[in-house]
Amino acid sequence: MFGSKKAKQDSLDKAVDMMRRKGEVTKTEVASELGCSLDAVDDYLDSLDKRGDLLCQKGRKISLLEHWFGKE
Repeated sequence: MFGSKKAKQDSLDKAVDMMRRKGEVTKTEVASELGCSLDAVDDYLDSLDKRGDLLCQKGRKISLLEHWFGKE
């Protein structure tokens, strides 16, 4: 893995904050916000799921599950 684990965790946190702020986002919006490639966004989304940040996808839009059902 390139880069540090801390930097990746910071990017994951930033992605979650963005989804909470905007509700629904596209992979392109996440890539732009994080300054990374679309391939990196796919990796981040997989990592979010693995760490327990549940995601929903509706067409091209991605959101946190809490966006639809509220915080646990």
